Amino acid sequence: MGKKRKKCQKEAWPLHTFRCRPGQSIKTAYHLLRAIAEDEIPTDQETRRDYGFTRAAALGWYAECYLLGLYKGLLVILRVSPDDLHRWRLEGRLVEHIKSVYEPVPPEYRGEYYPWFLQHQYLLEAPGHKSATVDILTLPFRAAWSFAHASFDHIRVKVWGPSPNRAYFELWIQGLVPSPFISEWMRYGFLSTFSEAEMSDLDLRYRYLFFHHSFEEFCAAYRTSGIPALFDRHSLPCSILFRDVMSCTPWLPKTVWRLKYYIDLLAAVRGSRVGARLDLTSAVASDYGFANCRTDGDAKLLSRIYTHYFSHPGTSPLDLHEACMEGTLLEYLEPFIEWKPTERTRCRKLLKNIYPPPWWFPKAMKLRPLYHTLNAWKPYAYLMFGIVVLGLALYNVLRPV
Repeated sequence: MGKKRKKCQKEAWPLHTFRCRPGQSIKTAYHLLRAIAEDEIPTDQETRRDYGFTRAAALGWYAECYLLGLYKGLLVILRVSPDDLHRWRLEGRLVEHIKSVYEPVPPEYRGEYYPWFLQHQYLLEAPGHKSATVDILTLPFRAAWSFAHASFDHIRVKVWGPSPNRAYFELWIQGLVPSPFISEWMRYGFLSTFSEAEMSDLDLRYRYLFFHHSFEEFCAAYRTSGIPALFDRHSLPCSILFRDVMSCTPWLPKTVWRLKYYIDLLAAVRGSRVGARLDLTSAVASDYGFANCRTDGDAKLLSRIYTHYFSHPGTSPLDLHEACMEGTLLEYLEPFIEWKPTERTRCRKLLKNIYPPPWWFPKAMKLRPLYHTLNAWKPYAYLMFGIVVLGLALYNVLRPV
């Protein structure tokens, strides 16, 4: 019994040392072990600098998570002591010793963090090492290089090209979770989520795709609205809402999704000190009543109504879209909104749109090909009219008196 108690005390000592030595200097390896025990990214700046988290932050938060997983396997599963880890770092041989510990483990038991480490070991190289002298601006390119099955120079060229190549790369270097402040929030379907848990799940599924598909494959799927098909191929679940958003990439989705993007951006601006200009496209403004606003108060009222709607459990943007197409926005929104008498009167005027279209509209749409044909001949019609006018003018000048 005594031996067992002594063993437990020895195993608990690395974390117990923070209680026994308050105010004293403690090795950063122990700070790292405490972060692992709390399952949190280290926040102590010296620890972050010593063990590569500061460099990894340039690749996005996902890189810090992978680095934490690597150290967790090293210190918790493979039983390396914090003192040994500290000594390896001081010797400048941290990478070498990590490899020596992991390599004897069969590949199928090494997990996903060690293979990632082998592609990013420059993050832990000692200062002055050739591979450690990586310009912080090139780290995102190397992140893409690690999974894109392409050369470093190829990635540098491709990511600065037109969408969606650049969009794909931007999503990756930002840690795979865009915010409403950037267009990737809508472009990659994150606006179809309604909670942080849903957003995190979607992030993990994208990360899975990024490790199983090349740069070109993902871009081709994006260009052809094939992202949901990639999810299906790997049996990754995705919601009906996500499928609807991604069904028309790289083109813009339904106006209801652009309204949701506006509301998400509005909430993000309120929750931060970041300034942003909030503009609605003319199509969204026309469909959802903002084109009828005469004052800022009218626009704020509609913004509040739609914010309340999207935050209400059980609502669906697709149902809102159907109500918009039927011209029944007010009737549809009534069960979800607590109206004041004056607000309901105002919204009756504000929530009007052009739907449903008049009876003659479908017939008129059939004439569009004829309209486009005539419109294509418009320059020639102008030319013929000019020739006729010029001919008449010359006739009047040259005709005999």
